[in-house]
Amino acid sequence: MRITSTAFALNRPLVAASFAALALSQFAAADSFVGLKKMSLLPVLDRSVILGAIDPNTPMHIAVSLNVPKLDALQARADAVSNPKSPLYHQFMTPEQVGLTYGLPTAQIQAVTSYLRSNGLTVRNIAKNRMTIQVDGTAGQIQKAFQTQISQFHAMSAEENGRQDYYAFTKLPMVPLSLSSSVAQV
Repeated sequence: MRITSTAFALNRPLVAASFAALALSQFAAADSFVGLKKMSLLPVLDRSVILGAIDPNTPMHIAVSLNVPKLDALQARADAVSNPKSPLYHQFMTPEQVGLTYGLPTAQIQAVTSYLRSNGLTVRNIAKNRMTIQVDGTAGQIQKAFQTQISQFHAMSAEENGRQDYYAFTKLPMVPLSLSSSVAQV
């Protein structure tokens, strides 16, 4: 089954570049940052000892999760391909098809990556399904880009899931208002 999307019919480089330039111009105002609604501080922080602020030169690898504008439709599709009674049963989509059909438009992804790069971060990969951007940078660059703070912690119980010593946000990340409909989590 071939899935297509008409959302990209006007995907011209000039339009995308103009959108990215407009978005970057909105990044300048410090008061235009907003919190990410889908994020919260880790509950394990209440059961941990803070060891101090992270060294700003610490290399980090993060994932920027993107909003899925057609999440209900994606869930319906996932349910249909799993239901033996559905005509779409086992009619799977490629990651590219998922991205084109349910993911963010190219211009919005370009605005996010332009913002990340403008803060000195390196975009390593944009997932083919358009739901995640993998980014490298230093802790200082990440803190600046997302108006946040990252600290080192030690979990008080060795039975906590994951590593006993870890890094975590102590202030929820924020993004420019113009990217708030694109970025879900960091």
